Amino acid sequence: MHQHLGKINNCRLGVFAANATAHGRALVDRELYLLKAWISDRERYRAAKTPDERAFATKGELATAMVTRPRACRLRG
Repeated sequence: MHQHLGKINNCRLGVFAANATAHGRALVDRELYLLKAWISDRERYRAAKTPDERAFATKGELATAMVTRPRACRLRG
């Protein structure tokens, strides 16, 4: 959240995974980081069309999930 002139505004944060080689770079995955306050406010959560099964995860946990997904699919980079 960003505080400016006495008001608190919403902000959205993303966690991104990229692959870089000598041949180029590419974004390969992304996750939306949700604040704990969003998770506990189910009305706001649903208004933002966030799936009910989505739970709070730290940025590190999101990054770990993005790194392990390709391995689970046996993708190679």
